[in-house]
Amino acid sequence: MNIHKNYLLAIFLLLQLNSKGFGFQNQQNENLSIVVQLQNANSLLNANPDSALLLYKGVVEIFKASKDTTNVIKCHIGMADVYKNKGQYSLSYDHLWEGLLLAKQKKAIFLQSEIYADISVLYSLFEKYTMSIEYLRMALFQVKTLIEKKEIDPVSTISLYYSMAVQYRKAKEFSKALVYLDSCRAVGVEYSKDPIKNTAYVGTEKGIVSLYLNNLEEAEYHLLESERYFVNHNNAFQVIVYNFLGNLYQKKGESTKAISAYQKALKLMEVFHTHNDYRVEILQHLSGIYEKENQTQLSLESLKEANAISDSLYNIKSIYNNRLFQIKDKYRETLQLKNIQLNEQEQTIEESTLLKTRLLIVIGLLLFTLILSGFLFYLKSKIKRIKIERQRYETQMQMEKERAEEIMKIKSKELTANTLLFIEKEQTIKELLAVIKEKVPSSFNKINAQIAQSNTDMWERFNTLFIEVDADFYRRLRQKFPELSPTELKHCALIKLKFNTKEMAQLLNISLNSVQISRHRIRKKMSLERNENLSTYIGDL
Repeated sequence: MNIHKNYLLAIFLLLQLNSKGFGFQNQQNENLSIVVQLQNANSLLNANPDSALLLYKGVVEIFKASKDTTNVIKCHIGMADVYKNKGQYSLSYDHLWEGLLLAKQKKAIFLQSEIYADISVLYSLFEKYTMSIEYLRMALFQVKTLIEKKEIDPVSTISLYYSMAVQYRKAKEFSKALVYLDSCRAVGVEYSKDPIKNTAYVGTEKGIVSLYLNNLEEAEYHLLESERYFVNHNNAFQVIVYNFLGNLYQKKGESTKAISAYQKALKLMEVFHTHNDYRVEILQHLSGIYEKENQTQLSLESLKEANAISDSLYNIKSIYNNRLFQIKDKYRETLQLKNIQLNEQEQTIEESTLLKTRLLIVIGLLLFTLILSGFLFYLKSKIKRIKIERQRYETQMQMEKERAEEIMKIKSKELTANTLLFIEKEQTIKELLAVIKEKVPSSFNKINAQIAQSNTDMWERFNTLFIEVDADFYRRLRQKFPELSPTELKHCALIKLKFNTKEMAQLLNISLNSVQISRHRIRKKMSLERNENLSTYIGDL
């Protein structure tokens, strides 16, 4: 009766959506109402799938008309879920792929991950666990990408970790199943709003894995702990818990407990209208137990019911679905292969373009290298010419310097020779003056005055010749020792020409003592130490 009411309610709501007199004041309220109907369809998925499907088909057209792609995708996911529960896996598969194409166009990564997870379920139904796990991996990768971008919370990985664990358990890879269960529990404890609920689901799956591994005590512990939670919360997952508890007790040889658990599972299937895929297996187990307990009638009834369900249209459709599912899967694979080929062609074109670009860059670099080499060669040649010209200039300057130095040496020698001749002449004149002073005293003063004037003129000529030999000597002396007097400068000139004290006294017409005093003053003004030679120092200036 409730199902009929829900069905009529769905039709009524659908008629309201298509009515122009819907009664809302503006478009915003109308859009909000459509979203509410989508939520109603989601809530009817398990209780009344036909009503849910009717609502999905109604609102999806409205969402398409309003170009609300996100909600169109959600409708496809919902319809796929309905068809999956009804055993029409081919239609479920079609809606999921249609939703996936839209999600990829919109770049709705989270919805893509949800669809990948649903496709994984379809593969699992046909025992294609490798493909099922592959799609779960894609879903998990996308969810982790969104978590890294901080667009969603890590709690979104819990259901995917759990699904991975279930698929690995079905594929008999129990160690991997336990790893994903641990991840599921760890994330649930840290991020889940209801960590106890998460622990109950994880505990159920751990119990099932332990059962397969024949760890019966551990399996019983986990399954009973989960049973308490799901019974207290009136959760449909009790069906799965009681199914595997029945398997556990059957392994332990506790027939009464096994029968009780299986019967509870069958009863709860009727209450919750879900997990009917376990019904055949449960009935077959019950038939086997009844047979061992010599309850032949119950055994036959259970086996008959199991066979009836196995031979039902549902299972016939399942076989058809399997074939069609495989055909469509091959079709999808062909499309994917074509897409891969197109991508490869695009990649080849890109690589060709990149190769051309690189070739142009290489040619450009070669041209640049040639131009640079030519410029460097020109620059090197120019530098070489400049060096040759500089060497020629330096050689010429060196030759001129050497010639000038040679001339200076000659002049210096001439100056020294003339000075020595002057000194000898002066000695002779002194001797003659002594004779005149003795023989003709009246003429001595006049002749002596003339000779003194001649000596002065002789010194001036000497000084002129000395400046020609070393023009900068006096300037360097004055610059370094400005306190030297003109007389001391004359003495320094004679010292430079290597004249000794006696020769200087004769040339300057002064006493030896005067020369020595002058040399002492010069040493003092030049701040020479006692061990420093005055002649050497002045000669080096």
